Amino acid sequence: MLVLLSSVATSLGLLLGSFGAPDPLRVLPSCKLPGGVEMLHQRDREATLANDPSLLEKLWTTDAYRSEPGSIPEVGLDAIHRDDVESARARPAGAGVTEYSVKIESYECHGDEVVERGYFDMTYRPAAQAPAARFRGNLLRVLRRVGDDEWKFSHVIWNMRATPKNGS
Repeated sequence: MLVLLSSVATSLGLLLGSFGAPDPLRVLPSCKLPGGVEMLHQRDREATLANDPSLLEKLWTTDAYRSEPGSIPEVGLDAIHRDDVESARARPAGAGVTEYSVKIESYECHGDEVVERGYFDMTYRPAAQAPAARFRGNLLRVLRRVGDDEWKFSHVIWNMRATPKNGS
């Protein structure tokens, strides 16, 4: 656990200092990314694009932690799901995420947990006829194995990042 906390602290330092050019993908020599992690990434993309709280709920461990800009951190699956449901109810018809992609810049494996650092690009339409807004966010995530090769998010921390003018 101490190794994981040290890794998260190191990754958070890297995340907060990542406003320059992204580092190439950095992997510990003994770390082979489990196939189930890629499945989690795909499920995350599908659930986010579907704007569906019930699909998003399936991505989290029961003791999950999520920290988003300007919000009090949500602790536990129930709190995260409740926030997602309330956000979905408040969203006008035709509003939601229309594009979503994640770029993982580095990851580290620690037994049944993986720490990944990177960024995401998202396009969000605030209402059916409103123009879409595009933004980028830095992210730091801890993934946990919960079955043979099933993975879920246990900690997700993200913040806003300026989108470079050249779009990279």
